[in-house]
Amino acid sequence: MTLAERFGDRVQVSESWGERTVDVAASDWIELLTFCRDTGYEFFDWLSGVDEPPDAFGVVAHVYNPSTHERLLLRTRVPRADPRLPSAVGVYRGANWHERETFEMFGVIFDDHPYLVPLLLPDGFEGHPLRKDFVLAARVAKAWPGAKEPGESGHGAPSRRKTLPPGVPADWPSPSTSTGPAAPPIPGEQTAPLLRRSVPNPAQVRVSPLRQAPVLRPSALHPPRVPESPHRQAPHRPSVSMRRARLRLPRRRLRLPRGRGRRLRRGNRHHSLRNRVRPWRSPMGEVLDIVLRFVVILLVFLLLPLVVGQAEHKVMAHMQSRLGPMYAGGFHGWAQLIADGVKFAQKEDVIPAAADRRVFQLAPGVALVPYLLVLIVIPIGPGLVGVDLDLGLFYVLAVMGIGVLGSIMAGWASANKYSVLGGMRSAAQLMSYELPLVLAASSVAMAAGTLSLPGIVEAWQWWWLPWQAIGAVVFFLAGLAELRRPPFDMPIAESEIIMGPMTEYTGMRFALFMLAEYVGIVVLSFLTTVLFLGGWHGPLLPGVVWTFLKVFALAFVIIWFRVSFPRLREDQLQRLAWVGLVPLALVQLALTGVVKVLVG
Repeated sequence: MTLAERFGDRVQVSESWGERTVDVAASDWIELLTFCRDTGYEFFDWLSGVDEPPDAFGVVAHVYNPSTHERLLLRTRVPRADPRLPSAVGVYRGANWHERETFEMFGVIFDDHPYLVPLLLPDGFEGHPLRKDFVLAARVAKAWPGAKEPGESGHGAPSRRKTLPPGVPADWPSPSTSTGPAAPPIPGEQTAPLLRRSVPNPAQVRVSPLRQAPVLRPSALHPPRVPESPHRQAPHRPSVSMRRARLRLPRRRLRLPRGRGRRLRRGNRHHSLRNRVRPWRSPMGEVLDIVLRFVVILLVFLLLPLVVGQAEHKVMAHMQSRLGPMYAGGFHGWAQLIADGVKFAQKEDVIPAAADRRVFQLAPGVALVPYLLVLIVIPIGPGLVGVDLDLGLFYVLAVMGIGVLGSIMAGWASANKYSVLGGMRSAAQLMSYELPLVLAASSVAMAAGTLSLPGIVEAWQWWWLPWQAIGAVVFFLAGLAELRRPPFDMPIAESEIIMGPMTEYTGMRFALFMLAEYVGIVVLSFLTTVLFLGGWHGPLLPGVVWTFLKVFALAFVIIWFRVSFPRLREDQLQRLAWVGLVPLALVQLALTGVVKVLVG
């Protein structure tokens, strides 16, 4: 069961700080944590608060799924007037001291917490230090004898601070006047060193009605002033470290006394993800993870095009009442493409004398490598993606546009008029079909509310099939045209321009162009599956199986198109793009916007 199925509109899923984030109301907080724990997010990493003035506090928890290596940020908000939230200790034991720390620093009360008492600060400390309206006592009183606040020039200029900061009692010393109650010395101590905190006097302790705990008066928190020396001719300005000691609390962290608090933290330490030993987080583990992902992507890049090419041989043969390859490999010619590769490797590598050699040699790589880069960001299952980019769709569309440059480079560098004409046709075809391709992809991105490819698949619902049907057809046809697959193969029309930009290529360079075509079929099928067919969503079978079933079904349709439709003329090809696909893509974009506004 997914989050959308369990909670419906009660949760909002987004991307924040590179993490998948789930926002939920405070009333559903425990239910969300329980659901995450029961669906594999067994490790509780941390919980903290965020001051969101003027009316609320945010509470954020981070959980982790060790089997899929997925992380979740869970967020909720509580009102500032009554910051209460049910305790998560019953769901994740590791939330115990995190909730105590959040209570202490922000004042958020966790109901049913077994031991909600201060964790780090002394028992008599008043206020919550991480609230934005918290003011330290040392900042309110004068920093040292003779010091001036900004604006106090000494010749009548007005001071910037005319009133006490919010939350400061009225009987505290005023920063803008030299008169007023001074901090009395502490009995039993004549002069306190500047770098040492004063010891509070029990007589100066009062009880707060809100926390029912002793609270220090200002005079107990502020160290006594150091009297001026009679030998000093001018006010002495202390050093930076001394001013820090006066203006702020000490930098060192207060240590907990030995007792229940320490034992509690030690006992729950193993429930925090940060304190566990995670071998995949070591440098060697990260390197192995990157290498493994690259190997899998490289295998997909090399093997799936061969499978599609072999399927094209056999499917076209049966559609045309032929047998196709039968002898290479012994079983229905399964090794025919391997034999073709050996044949290309044995052919002579010829470069025309008038060709631009460097551009001529680079063109096959420019046509092929972009598809490898696109495969890095395409998900094949939940959590199974090389790199999850927040702008994954933008990255895919940008990189796929580079692949067509390989044909243009090949045509221009060949010094052959037929190749140049084929390169010009490729450029015109790219310009025409890039616009409907981008518009159709923008429609599904608008529907999902994200440019992340895994995010689009997770947001997909079954009723998107009729809703985004027009966009799916436009995207698929535009992708075929950019691949120059039949019936959009005018740039390589044999009867007119021989083989177009590839006319002068032989051997392995020609094989790389052929490989780029079949890798393009795989990439287009993957993108159509991810954007419009729900990716890994499907009943009964595992998600990865559903992804590959949809990919091979689309590859079959591409082969079917080659057998069924005749080649379009150049004018027909351009008219289909500008008169047919672009208006349809705009209609789909408008339909998506209307439905998004009406639904939510």
